Amino acid sequence: MKKKLALKLKTFLQIFFLCLILCSCDFSPYYLKYIEQGQNFLKNQRYVEAAQVYEKILMENPPKDISVRVNFQLGELYSIYLKDSDLALKHYKAIISIENDPTWLVKSKEKIANIYFSFLNNYNKSKISYKILLDFKPQLPNFEFYYFRYLKSIFNNKEYRLYQKIFSKKINKSKYYNEMYFLNSVIYFYQKEYSTCINKLKYYLTLDINPSERNTATLLMANSFESMEDLESAYNLFYKLKKTYPNTRLIDERLKSIYNRKVSRKR
Repeated sequence: MKKKLALKLKTFLQIFFLCLILCSCDFSPYYLKYIEQGQNFLKNQRYVEAAQVYEKILMENPPKDISVRVNFQLGELYSIYLKDSDLALKHYKAIISIENDPTWLVKSKEKIANIYFSFLNNYNKSKISYKILLDFKPQLPNFEFYYFRYLKSIFNNKEYRLYQKIFSKKINKSKYYNEMYFLNSVIYFYQKEYSTCINKLKYYLTLDINPSERNTATLLMANSFESMEDLESAYNLFYKLKKTYPNTRLIDERLKSIYNRKVSRKR
């Protein structure tokens, strides 16, 4: 099933690439020859050869509209198929340096931000990239997603005070609110403010969250109680997790540890 889905995705992307390059673009027979050659390589999953063909087109200093589309396709090739984030960034940034059209600028900046966030784990640069998208005027359709990625970049960059400062200004709930709220609760745990963390998590557990998220929050709450030396509350929560948490061995070990600590206290 996974192989079929992967094949369908690759086929879709190949068609998308071709449409992306050919649509609204007036090609001379010279460039069209190379475009078709590259597309044939792509269809046969010969991604290195496809990239080489498109790189050759750029070496010919094509008109700007062709250069933009070829750079974008190379960015997709390198990021999706060839797993070379640095080369992908090079081509997306090339578009920004030559193009003024907002559509292409936004597409390229989105790709750059995602590479920094998802592939390079460079959260400082992803933070900067998503902030640029947030500041775009007029407000872009994916504003809520940018805001979420911007905040998560800050969290992953361990800028916890900045996260809390920005999150506190987010009044209107978005579809990413639950996860943003949970991360805010985690920060209180990292800061050893366990009582506040527990109170935040109690509210989080009233939200519309899935079983996995509920397990994670309950586990964090149990750890908070244990860190506060409230072993009874911690034990009860870990015991409750025995029914739902997938790693039962971990829960059994924690229960045993807390039980031994309780017995030791009574001596």
